[in-house]
Amino acid sequence: MVKAKKYQFLAIVILVIASLSTFVAFTYDDAFCVTGYTREGIIRFNEFSTYTSDEPLLFIFAGIIGLFFAILLSFTTTKFWFFVVNFVMLMFMAIPMNMFSAAPFYQVIYDSIFQCGHRALLSTVLMFYLYWGFVAIYLIKSES
Repeated sequence: MVKAKKYQFLAIVILVIASLSTFVAFTYDDAFCVTGYTREGIIRFNEFSTYTSDEPLLFIFAGIIGLFFAILLSFTTTKFWFFVVNFVMLMFMAIPMNMFSAAPFYQVIYDSIFQCGHRALLSTVLMFYLYWGFVAIYLIKSES
């Protein structure tokens, strides 16, 4: 049986990997796209005006926030503080994700993955889901 602290350690490591993968996803900024703005159906962010073409940069901010909170999470000793720091991190990550002006962030993520084949973004999203899974396991398995 795996101790709860190992789940906490795995969650933090996965958060670091997920946060670093946002930088990799940004390097393929021509694969960020959204549907419904032209007759062709799909428009890439690098075809938008200069204001919205910088929107994939918001994923970098989410990655920086994740790296910062990974450091804070490594110092948490109780289940309560681990939960509180994760909740605050979620609130801080919501800030750049709500700054998209062309479309909601979930539409950008969905369209970029399924319409434009942005595999790096897919791996980033999967790593964040894996992180939240390990957070849930840690919070369930830990005693205090």
